[in-house]
Amino acid sequence: MTQELAKQLKDAGFPQQKSGSGAYIPNLSELISACGKYFWNLRHTPDGKWLASAHFTAKDSKIPYYESVTYDEADAAVAELYLAMKLYERENNK
Repeated sequence: MTQELAKQLKDAGFPQQKSGSGAYIPNLSELISACGKYFWNLRHTPDGKWLASAHFTAKDSKIPYYESVTYDEADAAVAELYLAMKLYERENNK
C-alpha cells in the first residue's frame, strides 16, 4: 500500500497507531475488520490482481454490491473498499 492511500485512510477516520512520520499502514486483517458487516469477499483474479467486494451499493449503481477496481496488492483493494464504505455511510447517515 502506498503512503498516499494510507493518508486517505487516515483522513477517512481509519484508526491510527504510532507510525513515526506519515500515516499508519494497516495490515490486511485490520482493513477487513474495519469494514465490518459490509465486507463480502476478496478475490484473486486470473490476471493476478486483487478485487474486493462489499454488501452495499455505490451511488447510481445498478448492482446490489460494491466492487473495488483491481490492484496488485490485496490490502490496497480492501483499503479502497473501506474508503467507499465510509463515503456510503456519510451519504446514507449510517
